Amino acid sequence: MAETAPPPRSAILAASLGQALEWYDVALHGYFGYFITRAFFPSVEQGLGLALAMAGFALPWLARPLGALLLGRQADRAGRRGALRRAMLLMLLGTALITLMPPYASIGLAAPCGILLARLLQGLAAGGEFGIAAAYLAEHAPGRRGAVTSWLFAAQGAGTLLAALAGSALSTHAPMDALEAWGWRIPFALGLLGALLGYWLRGRLEEGRVAPPPAPLPHPCLMELGLRLLVAALGLLLPTAVGSLLIFMMMSTVLELRLDPASGFLATLAASLLLVGGAPLAGRLADRLGRIRPMACAGLLLLASILPCLLLLEARPEPLLAVAAILWLVALRAAYVGPLPALLAEVFPPATRATGLAFSYTATALLFGGFEPPALAWLTEVTGHRLIPGICLVALGTLSLAALAVARRRFRIA
Repeated sequence: MAETAPPPRSAILAASLGQALEWYDVALHGYFGYFITRAFFPSVEQGLGLALAMAGFALPWLARPLGALLLGRQADRAGRRGALRRAMLLMLLGTALITLMPPYASIGLAAPCGILLARLLQGLAAGGEFGIAAAYLAEHAPGRRGAVTSWLFAAQGAGTLLAALAGSALSTHAPMDALEAWGWRIPFALGLLGALLGYWLRGRLEEGRVAPPPAPLPHPCLMELGLRLLVAALGLLLPTAVGSLLIFMMMSTVLELRLDPASGFLATLAASLLLVGGAPLAGRLADRLGRIRPMACAGLLLLASILPCLLLLEARPEPLLAVAAILWLVALRAAYVGPLPALLAEVFPPATRATGLAFSYTATALLFGGFEPPALAWLTEVTGHRLIPGICLVALGTLSLAALAVARRRFRIA
């Protein structure tokens, strides 16, 4: 691949903004899910209302693999720029529907159906976002892939941080009646402005010089592609599983230790800032030392830290220690994910890079991100031991380290 100049900051912002908006939206649905449910899902028809409400939360996760295949294949066939813009357009339309949709009391069942459509569009967009953006940035900065692509994970932390700030500000200053009636729409309207900005910025992007042919893959390449998908998915397994563990630890800390809301908000703020600052630093380091060595060190420290952190919470259930343990795991996770998009981009050849990245990312997020926190809570409840989830995560994380070894030996990634 021919050398190209590093992308300007506006290109990095345009490519990363989708990740920020995705996690901003996920966090907002966590903060304001109660108000959204009351506004759009019929309380008088409880059976139908419950079914629609559950569909509203599950649909975006289930739509992600389909979005990964559709948008990723478009990116591999027709170019990254157009696919990035289509993904942002889907996100923009979904956010606009949530922001502007009249409540159930005004238009009846059209309201929950509109919200389901919005969540479907957002899920399709999220399915393709990470893979296409990682492919685009990696191909525009061959010598600085770690530094440039690391902003995708930093953007996730920024989105979570902005949602926490918006949720805290509204919860603190807005009256409950106003918050329930219309106030919860304000942060979604801000997200809509961000999506409009992203759509405009992506229209100004330059197409990459990598122009893979649109011909279908030859049959002998399918097994090789399957191996690459498996390596990428397993490489993503450790940070995805640890992210779910962090959600589980935060929830259990708040519930069991009765952590006050201000302390919980400060912990979320600090964790987001660690990801925003730590991932780019780790990405830059990986451009100097290679991908595998820093990721393996961070991964080993993560695996060695999970059980001691859980044992610490079991022996000394104190809020300060709980927050310190969470932040330590967040810092190690940031060190691991900083070089990760660059490594994943190097696992796949250009002709299948966007599709492979998008599908491996969404499949791992669906299986071990969307469903793992309740599974960890269930395991803890059934076994009565807080260490059982940690033992399972250590086993999953070991597979990630094995995937790094395969990437180094089979695909010659340093």
